[in-house]
Amino acid sequence: PDNLYLRYRFKYQNHLSIGFTAEKDAGESFLPNMKVNELFNQQTTAGFDFYSAHFYLREVGKIKGLALGDFHIQLGQGLTFWSGLAAGKTSNPMAIKRNPMGIRPYASLDENLFMRGAALAMNFNQLHILAFGSKKRIDANITSDSLSSDGDLTISSFQASGLHTTVAELQDKDALEENIAGAEIAYKNDFLTIGAISTVTYYRGEINRNLSMYSQFQFNNNINWVNGAHYSLIKRNINVFGEVSRSLSGGSAQLHGLLASLHPNLALSILYRDYDRDFQGNFSSAISENSTTINEEGLYAGVQFKINNNWEISSYFDQFKFPWMKYQVDKPNTTGIDGFLQLVYHPSKKLDIYGRIRHRNRPYNSLNGDMELNEVGIADQWNYRINFNVLITESLRLRSRIEYVTYERTGGQTENGLLIAQDVIYKPKESNLSFNARFALFDTDSYNSRIYSYENDVLYYFRIPAYYFQGARSYLTLRYQFKKGIDLWLRYGNWFYTNRTTIGSGYNEIN
Repeated sequence: PDNLYLRYRFKYQNHLSIGFTAEKDAGESFLPNMKVNELFNQQTTAGFDFYSAHFYLREVGKIKGLALGDFHIQLGQGLTFWSGLAAGKTSNPMAIKRNPMGIRPYASLDENLFMRGAALAMNFNQLHILAFGSKKRIDANITSDSLSSDGDLTISSFQASGLHTTVAELQDKDALEENIAGAEIAYKNDFLTIGAISTVTYYRGEINRNLSMYSQFQFNNNINWVNGAHYSLIKRNINVFGEVSRSLSGGSAQLHGLLASLHPNLALSILYRDYDRDFQGNFSSAISENSTTINEEGLYAGVQFKINNNWEISSYFDQFKFPWMKYQVDKPNTTGIDGFLQLVYHPSKKLDIYGRIRHRNRPYNSLNGDMELNEVGIADQWNYRINFNVLITESLRLRSRIEYVTYERTGGQTENGLLIAQDVIYKPKESNLSFNARFALFDTDSYNSRIYSYENDVLYYFRIPAYYFQGARSYLTLRYQFKKGIDLWLRYGNWFYTNRTTIGSGYNEIN
């Protein structure tokens, strides 16, 4: 039942990183499991469920980056190829431009979405060349397997959870071989960056996903070839950037942005994007309203204005259209909006207050009727937040938050959610002990009116859980420093629900 995680990493300045990671999720086998052995008629390996290791060099002679083992590749604006985490729309409207790192060592816990092989980036004055190759096995659902005879393997879906706790999940583990090769060539000087990217992904088997009407244009082949070009031009206080990309399916995607400092206290951002319904970027992670970069056209505009030394305002407005149908939207050519406004007041170094309003209006199937093709309505959501950050002493900081949300979907009733949270952060300079604690009350009508809130955790962990239903949340994270370089972290957390008799479902249900 335990979750076990081990990580080691050695770093020398910014030039060298060597590390390995081992993990098993809660519910996965650690020692050999006789029932698993009998099921598959083979001996399971003792130890962790997932292992990862890397060797990484950076800025050594002409070598800009060298990775052996596990790594990430981040190129351009994320349209053609970007693995690993990537921020979307945030409270900072000037953060719409991606700053790719090229090659990054991998030291995280996702068991599928990373590269395993080798990557090399080199500088030749203003010319930069990057190449990489990856070969690994990923989780997938097998519908037929005759690899032992004629080499045929049919996959109905990819599995990205990384969980191997049941018979079905164990059968999906490492079921499909994934091969990736790619390269980038770029020219860079003080004000201009322009580059070309080409990547090929090959799966050893037949991909026959169970696609529906709305998803019929998504990737459903064992090979994909994606080519793209990106640019960034900086002239004084203006930065123009963008990327265009095309996949083997014939679908294309493009995004173009502008960052401008119009005044020392005023900045502007604009981003246009257009992603075809049949664009198939297996490792595409550009800014979008959807979770994937397909079937979307949008225009984003943001502004950041420093009124004076105490007041600052930031806002963005994003209008988007979905040319084709999407999940739970049974109609093409639907539109939506996302608006954000934040006012920050910091009268002194000890006090910081901000208020935030966000309004999202997105297409959604109506809850009315039982027709095979649903009537399309909207899901309208408002979020309101006020946050206080107070420095009581040099060692003690209090952070208080109240957040309220309203959610209404066509054909349904208006739902409400409320979160009241109090954080205490204690970090004395002289003491070896520090801690971070929270007590929160929450009350939402359903999961639709959930409220997300970041939580502090032990080293290398973080959580952004959804608060929903009714109850209280508390946690305490302790750090004790024995001496410089040796820390002990302890965390205790508790969810208490006042209107539930069970939490979760299936094998994960808790009474």
